[in-house]
Amino acid sequence: MKRAILLLALLCCACSGPAAPLAPTQPATSTSEPPLRPVDRARAQVLTGPYTISGVVSEGGRPVAGANVNAWVTQANMGYSYMFIYGAVLTGADGSYRLTNLPAGVKVWPDTYKTGYVQQCAAPQLAMAGDAVVDMELVSRAKVSASVPPSKPGFRSVSGTIYETTPAGPRPAAGAFVDFEPIDDSPAAITYSDSEGRYLLCGIPENENAAVGTNVNGKAAYTIARPGQTTGVDITVP
Repeated sequence: MKRAILLLALLCCACSGPAAPLAPTQPATSTSEPPLRPVDRARAQVLTGPYTISGVVSEGGRPVAGANVNAWVTQANMGYSYMFIYGAVLTGADGSYRLTNLPAGVKVWPDTYKTGYVQQCAAPQLAMAGDAVVDMELVSRAKVSASVPPSKPGFRSVSGTIYETTPAGPRPAAGAFVDFEPIDDSPAAITYSDSEGRYLLCGIPENENAAVGTNVNGKAAYTIARPGQTTGVDITVP
């Protein structure tokens, strides 16, 4: 939602132009520059700095090459997708990546994705005060598990069941897309429900509300996992 508002504002700015003179006495020669593209206007507002986030994307201890690494960056007056501003960042053959040009004080929430994989555990949000190392784990969609490593201090796993409404009443929805969205439309963790509609996400901040969303056959629904809540985060899709 925040990105939509920003882009709408930028598009409105790009479409406006100078008013025509009321009574020109001679042909006017335009000296105005072509309007900037929305991405260029956004780049002009982005703060830059010397800091870098680097790390490795892996699956079961093996590096994943060609994974797309992105981040949602929040600065004082705006938020933006790192990929929108700087272009795609792909992991190398050794699974490594680098996000550069980050200034002090911004908050950065990294994420990664690749076709056929999911990031079941969210990476932590960082407040940039220096270079940082963030390793991230992908899981083959075919191997999404109901078991994940124990949560680190300050984080938790969240589980529940996805239901879809049918004429016969609610029933568990198998294979439903489920995500944790700390920023609207910017998932930090993704999974799919099993044959009984159950799902599990991890890396969720322990003492904060967590928005969990799902999509079943094109119909979306959301709920909130309250601070400290780990189980029973069920969602019923209308």
